[in-house]
Amino acid sequence: MHAQTTKLNLDSCVILSRNNYPLINQLNVLSEIEKLQKTNLNSNWLPSISGNAQASIQSDVTALNIPAIPGFPTIIPPNKDQYKFYLEAGQLIYDGGTLQHQRHLYTYQTKADQLRVESELYKIKDKTIQVFFNTLQLQEQMNVLNLTKKDLEALLQKTNVAYEAQVVSGYQLNSVKAEIIKLEQKILELQSQKNSLLNILARLIGKNISNNTQLEIPD
Repeated sequence: MHAQTTKLNLDSCVILSRNNYPLINQLNVLSEIEKLQKTNLNSNWLPSISGNAQASIQSDVTALNIPAIPGFPTIIPPNKDQYKFYLEAGQLIYDGGTLQHQRHLYTYQTKADQLRVESELYKIKDKTIQVFFNTLQLQEQMNVLNLTKKDLEALLQKTNVAYEAQVVSGYQLNSVKAEIIKLEQKILELQSQKNSLLNILARLIGKNISNNTQLEIPD
């Protein structure tokens, strides 16, 4: 599939055009995203532990000026600094099927996105097939004209011999030459059209294709 390629078949063109299309990478990306989403959902069933700490520092506290009473304990004002720390542990036991439905939703969404990408890839495949067969048609027309040209060149040699022997006129000789010139012009025209299609095919498959490349007729 480089510049010196002389043979090219339809199957390789279809595969190369698919792999060359930018959206092909999205198929793998979509699958990876679905896996990550489902992994995150599964983590909801794992035990969870949360902690919290709290501290408060007061510049002053409430105080009661109550004199000491014999026989009763002395009232001590609370400490100005207070600290709290606690842990909470939990685990999901039943969710009513919510997570299962969410997993199905991720799967359906991924399939829908993949089908959208496949639809675009199918358009590229269809375009590749059209360009391939249009090019192949021009190639076969050129082959027929080249065979006809060989026949006319052989006829020209015979006519030239007959002309030198004064068996045929110069008009007959020039008529054969004119037909050959017409064929050569037609072949050049078809070759130009073929080259244009080969350039389109090269862009589709992402490879260089030389102008002398011959397309293989599919089975």
